[in-house]
Amino acid sequence: MAALVGAGVGIALIPRIVQPLHRPGLVLGRTAGPAPTRNIFAAVRTGSEADPVLAAILAALRRSAARWSGHPGQVG
Repeated sequence: MAALVGAGVGIALIPRIVQPLHRPGLVLGRTAGPAPTRNIFAAVRTGSEADPVLAAILAALRRSAARWSGHPGQVG
């Protein structure tokens, strides 16, 4: 999609989290009005959430989601 935008034949909404990957030839701007939102889910096998590695990954995802969303109480 970034290639289409860079070629001048498209536009794209990209989340703030990937803006550090900005490519030459693209112009970043903010949308007017309320910011677009999205839901991100992590699906795990029943019982596997007790695995320490998986628990650490899920905790890191929750922290990251809270940081980027600005709404830590709504992440769960």
